[in-house]
Amino acid sequence: MAETSATILQAIAEAGGVICVNFYSEFLDQEFKTRSEKLRRLRSELRQKHAKDDIKLAEELEKLKKLRPSPPPLSKVIDHIDHIANAGGIGSVGLGSDFDGMTPPPEGLEDVSKMPVIIESLLERGYSVEDISKISGGNFLRVFEQVCGM
Repeated sequence: MAETSATILQAIAEAGGVICVNFYSEFLDQEFKTRSEKLRRLRSELRQKHAKDDIKLAEELEKLKKLRPSPPPLSKVIDHIDHIANAGGIGSVGLGSDFDGMTPPPEGLEDVSKMPVIIESLLERGYSVEDISKISGGNFLRVFEQVCGM
């Protein structure tokens, strides 16, 4: 699968495209996704089992809250940036976030005010200011200008 992923990333990069990293926890961390899917199945089973007993259903759903997986750390976002940059080059990486539709966000990226931590993390991993400028919007603007003829 990783080989196929790298091939797709390379093809997008060769076409001059940009892959924007989405911060949705289930996209970032397979273990988080697996645990979240299991929890959704359990909720669904409880809803069927206690369909006629709202009080019992509420009690059982409250117990499930203890099983919620912890969101992945910010480092998972940076790992995805690294992966795209390694496969397609720095010119193919962008940030996609998804603050309006993800729950829970990665730890350390609770809202848009936390975006500077991405910059700090990229600097710590050795990215240049020029590379970070491309990742944080420059690559997207390049493609937008090409597509829109601006």
